[in-house]
Amino acid sequence: MAKLVLGLGTSHGPQLFLQPEQWELRATADRQNPQHWYRGKPYNYETLLAEYTSRLFRWQQPGLYRKDGEIFEGVIRDVLPDGHLCLEKNGEILQLGFGEVEFIITR
Repeated sequence: MAKLVLGLGTSHGPQLFLQPEQWELRATADRQNPQHWYRGKPYNYETLLAEYTSRLFRWQQPGLYRKDGEIFEGVIRDVLPDGHLCLEKNGEILQLGFGEVEFIITR
């Protein structure tokens, strides 16, 4: 079985001069900014967020996952602002941090 490696790009500028407890200040400003440039076009925060989530791997689609040695079918329902993955398993939403779940890729 293959393991999925995830790469994320982010602006780290605020991390260079703000303390972690102040990062929300930057997020608040980003939400109010009407022009976030992406692929040559300006987007407001909500539209850009919708574009991002629509392109996530297995977004709103059933797939196999492994957590604590158990393989199960689940559906990614959301990604929280703090980065937790909201994965639906048997009607229950699990909020999972980085490394708490594996994607199972079958051919």
